[in-house]
Amino acid sequence: MREKTKNCQDLIKKFRDEGKTYSEIGKEIGLSRQRIHQILPYYKKKRDKKNPKDYRKEWLKTKKGKIYLKRHKEHCKNWRRNNKKYIGNWREKNPEKCKGYYKKWAQSHKEKINQYYRNYYRRWTKKQKEIKRIRDSNRRSLEIKAGGKITLQEWEDLKKKYNYTCPRCGKKEPEIKLTIDHKIPLTKNGTNWIVNIQPLCKSCNSSKGNKIL
Repeated sequence: MREKTKNCQDLIKKFRDEGKTYSEIGKEIGLSRQRIHQILPYYKKKRDKKNPKDYRKEWLKTKKGKIYLKRHKEHCKNWRRNNKKYIGNWREKNPEKCKGYYKKWAQSHKEKINQYYRNYYRRWTKKQKEIKRIRDSNRRSLEIKAGGKITLQEWEDLKKKYNYTCPRCGKKEPEIKLTIDHKIPLTKNGTNWIVNIQPLCKSCNSSKGNKIL
């Protein structure tokens, strides 16, 4: 009987390492899920009743715990997304607990928070510069009465179409910075529509000047 149980335990461990669920293992071996739980040796171990959270943390670090996390990560995300009202209600009812938790977390993750804000500022400034360039181009075309208007999305799509590369020198971002260039200049009856625009690097754009190429 002991030998049979040991063989079952080895089989269950093998299937669990492969990433199978208990119901799938039950079908393979021909045992119920309840019986599998009775056979498994780690279920008989005494758990620390005083600190169940510590036991869970240790278990999640194991191979089986990692498999569990991988499977249930997406499920947890979906649950939080679909049940925001319950999470929100708890926060409203327990504002002091929330403040205390966030304060502790912020103190222990200072570097992470600083890095997040640094990256956010870089992204924000980069986007603002692009918006300013487009705004200047639109304003200039209005002043000359050339006609046409471009948006940030159109400009991003155009850069993507050219594979973020300058068509004249062949250099690619981030080695160079692409700028807005009008194929037919605005001063020579050109328009500010996206069809008349190409991305050139700063040096190629300035050397082209007012020429039609």
